[in-house]
Amino acid sequence: ALISTITYLFNNSVIHTINAGVTVNNLSSVNLFIKSGFKIVGLLKESSMVNGKYEDSYVLTVLESDI
Repeated sequence: ALISTITYLFNNSVIHTINAGVTVNNLSSVNLFIKSGFKIVGLLKESSMVNGKYEDSYVLTVLESDI
């Protein structure tokens, strides 16, 4: 479903890039984004609070030319 959404956005709008932020410990989501063509381009230290604790987050991006 994610790949279909990405493809739709690139084909039906002027979007050139899509960015996402995912906590480092959310491996299922990280892997889903990577399998969908996203690349990890950054790390935000202690950027999200989860269950009362700060967690690091990855910044992921996919370019239209990557799909």
